[in-house]
Amino acid sequence: MPRVKSCGWALVLLAALVAYFPHSTVAARLTSGTTINLELLQTISSRYSDPEPSVYFRVQRDVIADGEVVVRTGTFVKGTLANLQDRGRMARSASLSLDVPFVSAVDGQAIRVIAGMTRAGRNRDDAMAAGIILFGAFGLLTRGSEVWIPAGSVLEAQVLNDRTIDTSPIGKNSPQQPSAARFHATVIREHISGLGTGAVRFKVDHPPSMGMLRIELRNDHELSPDARPLEPWQVVQVGDLELPMPVAAATGEPPISFPAWSVLQYCRPGPNRIVLRAPSDAGPMEAELQLQFEPVVRR
Repeated sequence: MPRVKSCGWALVLLAALVAYFPHSTVAARLTSGTTINLELLQTISSRYSDPEPSVYFRVQRDVIADGEVVVRTGTFVKGTLANLQDRGRMARSASLSLDVPFVSAVDGQAIRVIAGMTRAGRNRDDAMAAGIILFGAFGLLTRGSEVWIPAGSVLEAQVLNDRTIDTSPIGKNSPQQPSAARFHATVIREHISGLGTGAVRFKVDHPPSMGMLRIELRNDHELSPDARPLEPWQVVQVGDLELPMPVAAATGEPPISFPAWSVLQYCRPGPNRIVLRAPSDAGPMEAELQLQFEPVVRR
C-alpha cells in the first residue's frame, strides 16, 4: 500500500511539471554563410529618397535549419540608405547604397548579416564631351542622370555567425493583425500636384517634379458626431503590402494630403490598391483608392 501512495504522488508531481512546462524548447542551429533573400519594399530614388528614414525589406521565403523554420517569410527587415550622392553638373550621375545589418529570427533574435546594394546612374561622359564641343563652356552645365532601385529588387544577405534559434511554439513571435474597419469612406477625387491626371508616369533618369497627393473623402454611412478621425488619416497598405511604417497625412482637413513620394515609393508597375485608415471614438475608419504607376526607363 505505501508503494501505491508513492506512485500516486509521483504521478501528481509529473502532471504538475507538465502543466508548468507545457512546451519543451526546440533549438535549431543557423550557420554562418546561410543566405537570406530580402525583397525591397519601396523604390529608392536619388531624387526623392531622404537619407534619414529607414529602408524596408521583407524576407522572401522561409529559412530552414535542422528541419525547422528559423526565419519566417514576410518578416520585416529594416535597412539604411548608407550613401546618397545627388547628380550634379559636368555630367556627374547620382549614386546610392543600401545596407542591412540585422534580420529577426522567429524567436526575436537579431541575426547579424552582411548585405549591401549599390547603384549608379548612367555614364554621361560622352554627353559631357559633346556638350563641350557643341556649346563650349556652357557644355559644362550638362547634368548627370538620376538613379533608382525599384521595389521588388532582391538582396542576398549572408548570416555572419552561427546562432542557436528557439523554434518551439512558445519561442515564436506571432504577427499581429490590424483591427477590422467599422466605418468606410469613398474617395471622390485624388490629385498629385505637379503631374497630369491619369497614370503616374515616373521617368527614371529625369523624374517629374511632384508635390502632394490630395484626396477628398465622403463618408458612406451616417456616423455619430464622435465618429470622426481622432488622428490624421494614414496610408497603411499598398497592394498586398501592409506597410511596416504607416504614412501619416500632412493634414486632416479636406482634402487630406500626403507627400506624393511617401506613397508612390511603395507602388509597383500597374494598378495599386491604396488603403487609408484612421481611428475614431466609434471604431476604425477606412477608405481605399486605385493609383496607376508607370515607371519609364530610357534605353
